[in-house]
Amino acid sequence: MPRMRLEHLVVTLAIILVGYGLCGLPEGNVRPGVIQRSPRAWNGAPPGKKARLVRLEGDLERPGIYLLESGEPIDEVLREAGVRGTITPSLPGRITSGTALVLRTRNGEARVVSIKNMPPLERLILGLPLDLNTIEAGTLSHLPGIGPFLAGRILAERNRRGRFRSLSELESVPGIGPVIRKKAERYLEVVQPFSVNHIR
Repeated sequence: MPRMRLEHLVVTLAIILVGYGLCGLPEGNVRPGVIQRSPRAWNGAPPGKKARLVRLEGDLERPGIYLLESGEPIDEVLREAGVRGTITPSLPGRITSGTALVLRTRNGEARVVSIKNMPPLERLILGLPLDLNTIEAGTLSHLPGIGPFLAGRILAERNRRGRFRSLSELESVPGIGPVIRKKAERYLEVVQPFSVNHIR
């Protein structure tokens, strides 16, 4: 039996531990930050094509990962998550799957104070692609067909460009052709930068 590399073992254990955290704990053993039972809380089933998975954090009674159907306003989901206070019009206009929103309540008004992407490991567990413009070399090297050598070349090309605008630009990296690019497309995407990273 081949020996598993240490980093693979660490990643496997991390996936198991994070998976338990995402799925929640049994009734009677609930702790803060674990998903509470509610109709829109993610139940582990694959989301539909147009559905979005978002993490809600901060001043909420039931923080966790929630499912937004196509066209569903997020303020309804915030109320179900137990937002504390009146929701003010501080929400971004476009929220993509894999987004994490942090809410804070001040003087009875709840505002989104931070918008960020979920961590890479969490996105992989949820079956969401990773952002090519923010992924680190260690994570990138574990994707099928990449490895440490090509991961280094991809990051060098990203640094040269500033950012990738599309996955097709991966073919500008020496050693990557259509076959490797198509494999990578299952795990990667190019996320447009948020227009607002911090809302006061």
